Amino acid sequence: MKKKYLISNYLFIVIGSAITSMGIVAFVTPAKLAGGGVSGISVILFHTLGFEVGISIFLLSIPLFIAGMRIFGTRYGYKSLLGTILLALFTSLFGLIIGYEGFLDYSDSVNTLLSAVFGGFLCGFGIGVVVKGGANTGGTDIAAQILSKYTPIPVGTSLFIVDGLIIVAGGIVFGLESALL
Repeated sequence: MKKKYLISNYLFIVIGSAITSMGIVAFVTPAKLAGGGVSGISVILFHTLGFEVGISIFLLSIPLFIAGMRIFGTRYGYKSLLGTILLALFTSLFGLIIGYEGFLDYSDSVNTLLSAVFGGFLCGFGIGVVVKGGANTGGTDIAAQILSKYTPIPVGTSLFIVDGLIIVAGGIVFGLESALL
């Protein structure tokens, strides 16, 4: 029974990472929506400096993961490392296959709203599936946990602050409408 449970957990991590990546590639990136998290920073880097989104996710997440392991111990989460790597890998793979232009015409602001809804749904659902597998996709969750450990700020508030700063940065780069969406 334990082996079956372990296999299903890893399956959840793989499937959830793929779903999240599809939301990032097909909707979030082409619509220039910098939500919170490392993926939001990666979308900003893609549109301003041309950095590939999946590689940016990986390069930004690994130092955070290492810091998390140093602070919280080596058993902090090898499954989360898998989630981090798979998110970056699937994002790059889907970026190569379908491109980062998306499926919609972004000259129409309704399509940007649709991308916010569907991209948000896919990313949220995918991360939920990864969490069901007992992992996360790393990134700013770790930064928030570290901030919470060394300050009296709760983890939820820390995550709100960290992700809020990324959304503000996205608003500065892409405009107010993008930040509001």
